Amino acid sequence: MKNGGFQIRGTLRNKSDPKKFNEVLKAFGKDQLSLIELVDMDLFDYPSIERAVAGCKYVIHAACPNPSKAPKNDAPLVKAGGEGTTSILKAAHAAKVKRVVVTCSIASVFMRTEANH
Repeated sequence: MKNGGFQIRGTLRNKSDPKKFNEVLKAFGKDQLSLIELVDMDLFDYPSIERAVAGCKYVIHAACPNPSKAPKNDAPLVKAGGEGTTSILKAAHAAKVKRVVVTCSIASVFMRTEANH
């Protein structure tokens, strides 16, 4: 779909999940969402990452797992963030993407203290 001269592809772990889809719909609105191609992608599934970046000139990796409450074990989050970003970079390189932008999670702007846990 064209949006400002760009075709935009967004990813969800499961675009068929009504909860996740509705969050995206709420964030973008129905009119804007119609301008975005949504595809399934999982940070732990490299073939899904390859499919998501195939044919792209630019990739923006703008999200890492960000639970609303601090988990007792953050190892899966660290793994998803690190390995997921590495996989996206690897797939983008293989697809000859011109530019990749990696942003940080919104969580980086909030201070978390022991009292917040």
